Amino acid sequence: MPAVQVPVRVIFGKNVMRERLGEEASAFGARSVLIVTDNTIVRQGFLEIAEDALKSAGIEMRVFDRVSPEPTLELAEDVAAFAREERCDVVVGLGGGSVLDMAKVAAAATTNPDQRASDFLGANKIANPSAKKILVPTTAGTGAEATPFALIVAAGKKKAIASPFNIADIAILDPTLTATMPPRVTASTGMDALSHAIEALMSKGANALTDAFAYEAIQKIAANIEEVFAHGENIDARLEMSIAAFLAGAAFGNA
Repeated sequence: MPAVQVPVRVIFGKNVMRERLGEEASAFGARSVLIVTDNTIVRQGFLEIAEDALKSAGIEMRVFDRVSPEPTLELAEDVAAFAREERCDVVVGLGGGSVLDMAKVAAAATTNPDQRASDFLGANKIANPSAKKILVPTTAGTGAEATPFALIVAAGKKKAIASPFNIADIAILDPTLTATMPPRVTASTGMDALSHAIEALMSKGANALTDAFAYEAIQKIAANIEEVFAHGENIDARLEMSIAAFLAGAAFGNA
């Protein structure tokens, strides 16, 4: 019988990270939060916004900002070691797909101190439920905030950590975080989302819900991708693309 797993809560809209991140982390009883991100997000000032939101809620923070594109197993081990050492209550992933994947590794490592990142590779290898995690994408393409996968390059090949424990507890879709993407990146990430939706439709594991997610994603992308390419400052269109990427990821991750 088909089953679909998606984040427990999805919060979307302009400036919702600034307005809701601290509140949502507090609702988990968090005293400390590990933020997983990269240097680009730091330079763009998005990390500072997240830190201010958490500080306003009285939450302490630790930051791992060394994620790189196409993360390797070595990087995943570094993230896991950092998470095990800090043992924060909640993990926040703030960035593109690679960052969100490493946030999933960090959350798993926090509650599975006897497992290395390499032990997570494959299907259902994470022994215990991961720490609570909030995933905040800054692109509108991979849909990693909606999937049970974390992708890692190991021995020169891309491999997956597939587990229901990778599903986000909360996904925050804030279009202001995607507005700095230049036109070329906007187009390529949008096409990434489109390919996920089409692949989900073609999958042998497709079902009524994944089809619904995929069709809606395709419609939103078709209606908005040219607009965000030409007018990146259009926050309403950016939000539609963020929702489309999420829906495409949910379809792809469950088909």
